[in-house]
Amino acid sequence: MSRRKVQVVILCEGAQDATSAESYLKSKGLAPHQIRTVKSPPGRGSGERFVLDHYPKELAERRRDSVHRSLAVIIDEDGRGVATRLRQLDQVCAEQDVPARTAADRVGVFIPARNIETWLRFLEHRPVNETDDYSPPGSHAPVGCKRHVQRLTELCTGDAVPADAPGQLRAACAEASRILAAD
Repeated sequence: MSRRKVQVVILCEGAQDATSAESYLKSKGLAPHQIRTVKSPPGRGSGERFVLDHYPKELAERRRDSVHRSLAVIIDEDGRGVATRLRQLDQVCAEQDVPARTAADRVGVFIPARNIETWLRFLEHRPVNETDDYSPPGSHAPVGCKRHVQRLTELCTGDAVPADAPGQLRAACAEASRILAAD
């Protein structure tokens, strides 16, 4: 199947996740009509809870669809650990009788540690670790991320991810290939 038929659903916590993911997918040749974003509405509770509540439904829908639809799930690690986040996703599926993600599913799970701002800071050539919170205080407006996406696209092409890159950013490159794979 050609990429022109690919449709990606982005399930995420908020505006910065959505802006970053949409920009990345467009940089890979997807048109806006091929991307649908499901994000937590601002001021209406936990973005984490929103993603966990919607994940089983979006996963089940992706499996039923006859169109090549991929699912990109973005949920912050928030100091809880990546393994914990993955278990939480599996658990909410089990609670709703939806089989957990398998290797055959075109589902990429992106777990920025600590949050997406860690990745953005690294992509600006600034030092980071995966424990500090780099989100700007008081503002939840997304930053423009064209330069970030350009660098991320370069890093995820081939073996260009530097050794000092956050581990979860390195994992994100592999996850991205799952959702963009052609038949």
